[in-house]
Amino acid sequence: MSRVHTPGIARMLLAVLPLALLSACGGGGGGEERSGLQGEVVIDGSSTVYPISEAVANAFYEEYPNVRATVAVSGTGGGFKRFVQGETDISDASRHISWEEFEKCRENGVSFIELPVAY
Repeated sequence: MSRVHTPGIARMLLAVLPLALLSACGGGGGGEERSGLQGEVVIDGSSTVYPISEAVANAFYEEYPNVRATVAVSGTGGGFKRFVQGETDISDASRHISWEEFEKCRENGVSFIELPVAY
């Protein structure tokens, strides 16, 4: 399957994070299948954040079965190396993005928002 850059789906995946966590705890529920949404979201980075991303990806798949979310673990630095090149949609990180990484994103036209998910 070739990778199609779908930033809208990545944003939806981030937006569904609180709902997915509730669902994983037994508090979500049902709903209709939204089979019209399709594509791929690529996530890589911190092993600390991996369990959260994996749980969200699984919950997202249950709601959107035509969206493939892959979650890899190459460490925060490895995830950022891929992210600044535009190879991933979401970078799991256990720290803030560095100034150098920020500049590389800007040079490569990679826009992002930083969203803390846990402390």
